[in-house]
Amino acid sequence: MAWASPTIDGDPGKMKNSTLILVYAGLAFGSSFFVAMRSIFVSLAGVFVAQKYFLDMIRCLFRAPMSFFDATPAGRILNRVCVSSHPLLKPKKLTQKMDI
Repeated sequence: MAWASPTIDGDPGKMKNSTLILVYAGLAFGSSFFVAMRSIFVSLAGVFVAQKYFLDMIRCLFRAPMSFFDATPAGRILNRVCVSSHPLLKPKKLTQKMDI
């Protein structure tokens, strides 16, 4: 848009200043809108993936043959389910992620 602004004092320029401000405001609004939509989409996708992951894990556990439960203690099964779903339910603190 540099071609639209005046280069010499007193030159009216090719476009009005109000038009330039409206264009920049429109670009800023459009960018903000798409950033908000992206964050909503990522949040919803994360929830759906976590639900699918947990339901598939529970479904596999319920459909396991009885010999699996005879050979595997219940504590190990519960521990595996809790450990697998732990990162989905409780994110780490920021200081742990940054290794401070």
